[in-house]
Amino acid sequence: MPFSIVRGRLPANSKSVAPAAAPCPSAREISTSIPDSDAGRIAASTPVTTLRTTEGPETMPLNSFPHVRVGRSHDDKFAAAAVESLLHRSGFAEGEPSQAARELRFVKLSELAERSLAAAGVQTAGMAPEDIARDALKGDGSEMYVSAGSGSSMRPGDFPNLLSNLAGKILEPIPEYAGATYREWATPIPSVPDFKPKTLIATGEFGEFPIVPDGADFEDGRTPAEEVSFIQVAQYGDEGKLTPTMIAGDDLDAFTEMFTDKQAAHELTLNRLCVDILVGNPILLDGNAFFSAAHGNDRTLGGQPSQSELAAMRTLLRKQTGASDLRKLNHQLAHLLVPEDLETVTEQLLADLQVVPVTDGNVNTFRRRVTFSVEPMLGETSAVRYFGFATPKLGRAVAYTHQRGYERMKVVGYYNPKNGCRVFQFQGRFAAAARNYRGVVRNAGQ
Repeated sequence: MPFSIVRGRLPANSKSVAPAAAPCPSAREISTSIPDSDAGRIAASTPVTTLRTTEGPETMPLNSFPHVRVGRSHDDKFAAAAVESLLHRSGFAEGEPSQAARELRFVKLSELAERSLAAAGVQTAGMAPEDIARDALKGDGSEMYVSAGSGSSMRPGDFPNLLSNLAGKILEPIPEYAGATYREWATPIPSVPDFKPKTLIATGEFGEFPIVPDGADFEDGRTPAEEVSFIQVAQYGDEGKLTPTMIAGDDLDAFTEMFTDKQAAHELTLNRLCVDILVGNPILLDGNAFFSAAHGNDRTLGGQPSQSELAAMRTLLRKQTGASDLRKLNHQLAHLLVPEDLETVTEQLLADLQVVPVTDGNVNTFRRRVTFSVEPMLGETSAVRYFGFATPKLGRAVAYTHQRGYERMKVVGYYNPKNGCRVFQFQGRFAAAARNYRGVVRNAGQ
């Protein structure tokens, strides 16, 4: 509700009491954008301060309100516009910026730092740019936590809070530029509560329904499950810092690149753990290697991707039986993971092209049915070996998980008084393991 402040003084012969005022409805809440500091100054400098609404003649003492809801301050709006402007400058925002953000498109980081200090009552006249940046990076000296899409709990006017909000917006999308492929062929399992090992169990599959005589009990047709391996979360991390020189030099790229690079490193670390299961071929709890003749998922005399090789891999998948050994799982070949040296031949085989076969024998039955991804980490151990997967939701050969609360990279920022830098710790807690040797086939490629 709009209002105006009316100031006045009581006559000299009057008592020091508040003038009579029309009663204010108890449920009414007045929202004001007057800063708390100004409201206190006004109340302290005037014996009588009343609030007059523009909707009626009623007035009442300001301090008689049982509750005053303070609206969004100018500092909040400025910080939001500044973050939006910086996002557009760094290329992380889409669409047209707001009017407030357009007005700040040429504002430097050093100017934002100086304004944050001025809002806190710090006089910056005569200070060197790096000294201003150092004091602004300090903020209130407390730690701050950055997560995707959110900011911190610090005061909105603090410069570190502005950086936190900017970092949260940068971390929001999954970094496709990282080049991690594990999401395309590995299976996520529910997050775990701690660092303790968790046993991975392959449950028995159902066969076919048996006849149930009238009045007889129904029974679980599965046999006991089998333990395959275990998964144990570990902590991974790195650190980066924002220096006063970077702020004074308006080095916005250094800040954004630090967060994007660390998030890419977070993704690639988990990607490495998943790939290591494939190339490391660990021994499972049954005493056999992940890829082995005993598991029926290893094509030792193979060749580069072709219709004949994919047909052989598909046959191996369809013949795999479940933990109960009651039936064949009939998995279908859905995805290939190849090293970079096999990218061209695989693309020629599986690319979604409109090719008219000359004869039935030339029909490529895998085109538009089997997808593929290129994983350079495979090329570090073999330039010819590749892998075929059933649909991850059905095969679930390689599994990965996070610790609860660490499903995304966690960032903790703090001020280092020794060098005047704002330091950021980047943390990840995750793991990968062989969950089931079914649903995947290895091709030696030669």
